[in-house]
Amino acid sequence: MTRSQRCPCGSRRLYSNCCEKYLGALHTLKIDPNETVLLDWLERSAPPTARMFMRKARTYIFRISWLLESFLVRYFDFPVTSKNQRLESKDEPLRWIENNTIMCLLGALSSLEQGLFVQSGILLRSVLENCFVLFDLSENMEQMSRFLHDKYSVNGLLGRTKSSLPNCLVEWYGYFSRNFAHFGPIHPAPFLPSLCWPDNWVLVTGIQNVLRGCVAFGIVLERLHFNDSTQTIFWKIGSKDKQFVFDEENTIWDWIEGLGKEIVTRYPPNERKEGFMYSEKKYKLR
Repeated sequence: MTRSQRCPCGSRRLYSNCCEKYLGALHTLKIDPNETVLLDWLERSAPPTARMFMRKARTYIFRISWLLESFLVRYFDFPVTSKNQRLESKDEPLRWIENNTIMCLLGALSSLEQGLFVQSGILLRSVLENCFVLFDLSENMEQMSRFLHDKYSVNGLLGRTKSSLPNCLVEWYGYFSRNFAHFGPIHPAPFLPSLCWPDNWVLVTGIQNVLRGCVAFGIVLERLHFNDSTQTIFWKIGSKDKQFVFDEENTIWDWIEGLGKEIVTRYPPNERKEGFMYSEKKYKLR
C-alpha cells in the first residue's frame, strides 16, 4: 500500500489522507487490508450464510414471529418514548426493559441467522434474565424503589421470583446459563458459520431456543398486563383463592410442541449429508 493509492477502507480518499496514520502505527504492513476478519465476516460470509438460513428456516421463523406478534399487539406500544428526564414512575422502566428484551430477541435471531449459535444463546439468556427482572420489579415495590434510585441488583433475583413463576422459565434460565452464558460443553465445539448450514443439530436447536425466548417473554408480558388482557393464554385466576395460576393445559403448548416436532422431522439432527465435514465428537447440552 503506497501513500498515493486510494485508501482500502472505501472512503475514496488517498491513503495518506485517510487511514495511513492508523494502519501505519500498528506496524502490520503484511496484512491484506481487504481480508481482515471483521470486514470479511460482514461483507463476505454473513450475508450468504443468512440467506441460506432463511431458505431453510423461514417457515418456522414466520410462525414464531407470528406468535411473538400476538403478544406484542396485546401488550406493547411502539415506539417507547421517555416522558421524564428521570425514572419517576413504575410503568416507564418496565416499558424500557420490555423494549430491551425485544432487542435481545432480535439480536439472538440475527446471530443465529448468521451461524453464531452460541452467541444467540447468550442473548437469549439475557431475555430470560430480563423476564425475571420485569416480574421482580412489578411484584416487589421495594425492588422497584431500589431500581428507581439506581440501586437495583440482580443478586438473589432467582430466589425472589422463582416461586411465583412457572417451572419452565426457571428451567430455561438454567439451560441458557449453563450452556451459553457460562462456559459449558459446547463452547469449544466447532460450530463455525457455514455458507450452506449443513449442521441440522445447530439449526434445530437454535430455532427451538428462539422459540423458548419468545414464549418466556409472552408469559411475563401477560402476567404484567393481565388486567388489560381480553383473552389470556398462559395465566388464569384461581376460583378459590383468586390467585394467579399458570395454565399448563392451554392449547398454546400443543402449538409449541407441534412446531418443535415438525422442525426435527424436517431437519433430523443426526442427518449427515455427502460432501460436508462433521465432527465426530459429541457435544451435549446440559
